[in-house]
Amino acid sequence: LLAEALAATHGPAASVRRRRRKPIAVPGGVYGNSEAAGEHLLRTPDVVVLVDGYNVAKLGWPSLQLDQQRARCIEAAENLARRWGPLIHVVFDGTTVVGAAAPGRRMVRVSFSPEGVIADDVLRAEVAALDPDQPVVVVTNDQAVIADVRAAGANVLSSDVFLALARR
Repeated sequence: LLAEALAATHGPAASVRRRRRKPIAVPGGVYGNSEAAGEHLLRTPDVVVLVDGYNVAKLGWPSLQLDQQRARCIEAAENLARRWGPLIHVVFDGTTVVGAAAPGRRMVRVSFSPEGVIADDVLRAEVAALDPDQPVVVVTNDQAVIADVRAAGANVLSSDVFLALARR
């Protein structure tokens, strides 16, 4: 009866409310967007890492052709997955891009946003769709994406730090 009374006066009982994702805590003394923090996030057990593919690829290899940028980005993600074991999903814009075939990878999931949808929205939707108990890290330098995924409880790793870790 108490739960029914509280629900009637204060909304749904706490057990019915949607659980909120909590960001992964970074150890004391570690700067939030440093390589040490990035390594800590990527080593977190069961972490899902969502990568803004072109954000990383164009920053990391600006002089290469688009298909070569994608390949290098995927290779970098695979190297980090092999090293520390996180589940990494790289999302690129557009299935209509020439050469946009999601190659089969053992360590990394690669996908392209559907026609008319940008990769940023796919990243936001992926964060929202994952279980709130699942630790999530989004790799991007896009400020709008950063604000949205942080508000949803995900950690953010800059594309610069992701690249620095991959190149070690």
